[in-house]
Amino acid sequence: MIEVSHLSKSFERTKAVRDVSFTVREGEVFAFLGPNGSGKSTTLKCIVGLSLPDSGSIRISGIDIRREPRAARQVISYLPQRVVFPDSLTAREILLFHARLRGVAPAVVNAVLEKARFVAGADRPAGTFSGGMTQRLGLAVVALPDASVLLLDEPTANLDPHGVRRFREFIVQQKEAGKTII
Repeated sequence: MIEVSHLSKSFERTKAVRDVSFTVREGEVFAFLGPNGSGKSTTLKCIVGLSLPDSGSIRISGIDIRREPRAARQVISYLPQRVVFPDSLTAREILLFHARLRGVAPAVVNAVLEKARFVAGADRPAGTFSGGMTQRLGLAVVALPDASVLLLDEPTANLDPHGVRRFREFIVQQKEAGKTII
């Protein structure tokens, strides 16, 4: 499903990722563990196509991310390390915007709001959200499209213990639905 082979990425004189190779099978949950600055986020950005690797190859569902970036991104839903939304938009407006971008029916937004237990805050401006609420909204955005691959960078950042428990439930649900998750 996801094949990363001999991936390397540098920023000026800093080697962020050095010759990393791994395979994630379809329906598998895979986690990167490592200290800050060890290249986890850079690797995810390369997989998504937001950062071009210096060397190596990345294939998602057999699609080479360099040769066919649009096709590869069609199967991915990505949560960046830092989630930022316009302060003046409500959670519902943000989800509707992302639904339109990904070609998702507006009716899915209500289902995602319920699943994320965000109905009570759906019409509040994002600028009033706590860090945990913003992170939960980011996870709701990831859940919108029916993507077969979920790439989540620091997905539990800012979540309280209850939010972490719900996140784990979300991961189990996605795995049971056959999603591949990093």
